[in-house]
Amino acid sequence: MESKTKFFIGIDVSKPYFDASLMCVIEHQKQPIQTIRFENSIQGLKHFHDWLKKNKVALNENTLLVIENTGIYHRLLWAFCCDKKLPIHIGNSAHIKWSFGIARGKSDRIDSIRLCQYACREADSLKSTGVLDPTLLRLQDLMASRRRMLS
Repeated sequence: MESKTKFFIGIDVSKPYFDASLMCVIEHQKQPIQTIRFENSIQGLKHFHDWLKKNKVALNENTLLVIENTGIYHRLLWAFCCDKKLPIHIGNSAHIKWSFGIARGKSDRIDSIRLCQYACREADSLKSTGVLDPTLLRLQDLMASRRRMLS
């Protein structure tokens, strides 16, 4: 039997903090979106986890978290999601931006709301990003450093 409640989370990540937006869909009825800002740190992730618990967000396949690929800034959040078994989709920034069409206004809060709406709209076609592999990330970082040094 399919769950009657689904959760969609859009997060706009930057170096010092991340803005999170949460939309609950209960029996196919969208609830108002909630937004909040957290520090992009271990302590901020603890507060984020407490906020998810407070809002009774299921940390399973009934929840989808969407973020844009920000290079290194989203890695802490990605590791958190892998640890908590929370499905996460790390999308291409350009593809997500084009899906909005012509959009006015730009702020981290607005971007997180748009990501939340994108998650809800595209939930059937979005695939969860694989588990964080520290060895692969280290290799990618070393290759990027090498490219920078050569140029």
